[in-house]
Amino acid sequence: MMPSVLYLLVFAVACGCLALAGIGRSSPHGRVGPVFSYRCRARPLFSQLGRSLFMLDALVERCDDPAVPRGLPFSLRLIRPTRTSEYLFSRVRASVERGHALLVEVEDHLITRKARLCANGWTVVLDLDYASGWPSGGF
Repeated sequence: MMPSVLYLLVFAVACGCLALAGIGRSSPHGRVGPVFSYRCRARPLFSQLGRSLFMLDALVERCDDPAVPRGLPFSLRLIRPTRTSEYLFSRVRASVERGHALLVEVEDHLITRKARLCANGWTVVLDLDYASGWPSGGF
């Protein structure tokens, strides 16, 4: 074998060993992603932007949980994003204020709750401060 082929083979084996050693270390207890996840398509009713919070009231149109009825009202109080995602947030907020339907995904992580809002092709992930109705209604 030529020396360059041997070095390439050793390098490939070393990368494979490092990849196998790192599996399961990205999060505590070997879990990847949220503990629980709730998704629905919603029709916004009201939104208000404050200094540090964004409040959203909406009605469930369709939900991945069949126990959640259509038309169930819910309210989310979200913490405004950092400056790095302010542009995406402004696009999603503009779509919500125009009354466009949005997809809402609430994720329960070990220490925090996050809400992913998708409207008109724009997606933003915000920290969830408080939720009433769906998904906190015990469905």
